[in-house]
Amino acid sequence: EIIECSSIQEVFTALKEHNDIDLMLLDVFFGNNSIIQQLDSMKTSNYLPPVLIVSMCDELIYGIRAVKAGAKGYINKMASEKDIKEAISTVALGGFYLSQELLSKYISISSSTGKVIDNPFDELSEREFQIAMFMIRGLDTSEISINLNLSMSAVSTYKNRVFTKLKVTKEIEVRKLANLYGIDFDTHF
Repeated sequence: EIIECSSIQEVFTALKEHNDIDLMLLDVFFGNNSIIQQLDSMKTSNYLPPVLIVSMCDELIYGIRAVKAGAKGYINKMASEKDIKEAISTVALGGFYLSQELLSKYISISSSTGKVIDNPFDELSEREFQIAMFMIRGLDTSEISINLNLSMSAVSTYKNRVFTKLKVTKEIEVRKLANLYGIDFDTHF
């Protein structure tokens, strides 16, 4: 049986109504909602089956975040049919699936800090990363506030954390840094 969900609310409903789901295939985003951010909430629900993220979003940017949040794997929708089948069967059988490139990045995680060393955006929390993506897109504080249903003061606080962690002082510097690391809002959000 396949259950198809068109919103994050439907995903939570499916989790409540079905405690026998073998595998969840999810994209990174449902509209402005980040599944990666929602995985914590899903873990506290009664039941969370193995999650495989299948997305067009860049796996080198979102893959580590997804696994750290609780997903059992991440694969790009443009991967070969063979790789997608392997990812699905591996995660469904209780294993983890990462592409060779993502696995190499994951192995580069420093054992002393437990953090990815090479990309400063990896230092951001999921909400901070989401705010940074809106900043890259050029949205101001009030527009971000509306999109994420957060107060403007909360958005300002997150923006300040983004600036601090990325060691920048202006939104234009966030965009330049994102460009340097190949992060483009339109292709990743």
